[in-house]
Amino acid sequence: MVKKKKLIISGLIGLVVLGGIFYIMTRSSANAVSYQTGTATKGTLFFTVSASGNIVAANKANVNASVSGTVSEVDVKLGDTVTAGQQLFVIKNDQLDLTAAQSYSSYLQSKQAVQQANVSLMQAQNNVTTVSADPKSTQASIDIANQQVVTAQMGVTDAKQSETNAWNSYQYQLRQAANRVVTAPMNGTITTLNINVGDTVNGGGISSSSSSSSSSSSSNSNTAISIQDMSTLQASLSVNEVDAPKVKVGQKVSLTFDAITGLTQTGEVTAIDNVGTNSSGVVTYTTTIKLDSIDARVKPGMTISGVITTNVENNVIYVPNSAIKTNTDGSNYVQTLNAKTNKPSNIDVTVGDANDSDTVIQSGLSDGQSIITSTITKTSTATTTGSSSALSLRALQGGGGFSGGFGGGSGRGGSSGAGVRGG
Repeated sequence: MVKKKKLIISGLIGLVVLGGIFYIMTRSSANAVSYQTGTATKGTLFFTVSASGNIVAANKANVNASVSGTVSEVDVKLGDTVTAGQQLFVIKNDQLDLTAAQSYSSYLQSKQAVQQANVSLMQAQNNVTTVSADPKSTQASIDIANQQVVTAQMGVTDAKQSETNAWNSYQYQLRQAANRVVTAPMNGTITTLNINVGDTVNGGGISSSSSSSSSSSSSNSNTAISIQDMSTLQASLSVNEVDAPKVKVGQKVSLTFDAITGLTQTGEVTAIDNVGTNSSGVVTYTTTIKLDSIDARVKPGMTISGVITTNVENNVIYVPNSAIKTNTDGSNYVQTLNAKTNKPSNIDVTVGDANDSDTVIQSGLSDGQSIITSTITKTSTATTTGSSSALSLRALQGGGGFSGGFGGGSGRGGSSGAGVRGG
């Protein structure tokens, strides 16, 4: 019986040892550090601000009817070029003729009233002469006669004022009647056309439309006709409040167009709004750009992207932004790579302005000096295969796993001598 137990134990040991002869072990090797280097460069550095916006016309006008009526004639179409004073459309309103006629009649009546007032004044003046010459007249009768002259003079003044008012009213009614013919207030191109024959207008907008209208993408349905001077096209950019303080009148701008592939237009800043526009918590400032030239394909309303050059620094030393590091005290430094030890060393620097990619070095580096631009740390995983030469019997006795180390084996893909500790 004892011999049998020994055989069983011996067999178990054999299995464990056999199972422990070969093992595969995975572990992380030490971190491998490498460096990317570059050089400090002397040259010209540009500082820019990016913004988006649209093309607009500096000279433009919205045209609406100033009188009510029905559109009887439309004399232009979308895209037409017009000149100031050119007839655009006509409104039919016969009541305006009647009102003008009535106003003229009132004017004639007021004119007649002035003549009558002058006759009354003449009579009052003659009466003063007669009373004054009559030896029987008293001082009281003379005073009454004089007062009648004053009253007659006031009557003439009032009658003349009424005549003036009547004349002005008549002229106004004539202008209202003439406003039935709507003309262009400026030279330009018809970019919005929201009016058709048969439409009803209410003296400021279109109240109803008898047919569909045509317009440009920037049209306003309350505007009958829009005219824009294409020779005054300019860019309107919305600059973020963070960048707005950097933007100044006279700075150069490069523009690209969403709708025109490959087209770049240049210009300069001519104005920046003093008051920002808040849209969903984002504050922007409208910046106006005058174009150096206008491509014939450019139209009002086109979406644009602009790059404003806010500063240019010549003959400066600069390095990539990634090379700049900061000490705990806020000072800056860069690192160079020691060729012998392959380890970095620090160089204190004074930095200047920075753009999206590079930073100006005011002191601390010279042109062409090598610097570290980035540090790359790689963690490699090694797999070790070996054989066991020792095994604790405690593992067979419920001792909580393998407590001994596997040593003396050969390594493949890693170093030998790795240990596995049981729980």
